[in-house]
Amino acid sequence: MNMEQKSKPTFIGKVLISNQTDTVDFFHRSCVLVCAHDSSGAMGFIFNKSEHNVRVSALLLQMDISTEINITDPYIYMGGPVNNSHGFILHESAYHEHSTTNINDAFSLTATVSVLSQIAQNEGPKNYKIALGHAGWDSGQLETEIKQNKWLCVDATPDLVFNTPNDTMWYYALNKNGIVPSNLSQEIGHA
Repeated sequence: MNMEQKSKPTFIGKVLISNQTDTVDFFHRSCVLVCAHDSSGAMGFIFNKSEHNVRVSALLLQMDISTEINITDPYIYMGGPVNNSHGFILHESAYHEHSTTNINDAFSLTATVSVLSQIAQNEGPKNYKIALGHAGWDSGQLETEIKQNKWLCVDATPDLVFNTPNDTMWYYALNKNGIVPSNLSQEIGHA
C-alpha cells in the first residue's frame, strides 16, 4: 500500500448527533448509531425516538409470540425513514445467534423472529432496542453531511444507547462530549 494513500474514515460504532436544531425534519434532535459504513454508503439506527408509543408487548402480540413471564415493556423505535416495515434488534454484543451481525465489541444487530421469541422468554439480550426502519446514506453522502456540519460524531457507549432516557438523550450526548447545545451552529466551518 502506498503510504500516501489515506484510508477512508469509518464511522461504525459512532453516534451521530443531529446538528439540525432549527428544523423539524425526520432527524431533528436525533441520535443515530452507525452500524455499517464502507465505500458503498452507511446505515444506522435512530435510537432516541419511539414509534408513536408502540410497546414491545404489542409487537409480540401482533406476531403471535407468547410471553410466559413478565418482561419489561420498552418502546419500539423509529430506526429511520428507510424500509420502515422491517424490524431490527440492536443489542449488547454478549447475545449472539447464527444471523447476528457484530457492529463492534459493544453492539450487535439481529433481525430474526427467534430473537424476539428469546426476548419474550427473558432469554434474549438483556439490553436491546427494537427499531422499525433504518437511516441510510449513499456512497460519500454521510461524509459530505458531516463536512456540512449536519452531524456531530461521538463515540457510542452502551450507557448512552441503552440507559439514557429518550427525551434527554440528545442533550446528554452533547453535554457528555463538552458541547453546549445553545452554541451549535448550522454554518459550515473548516479547522
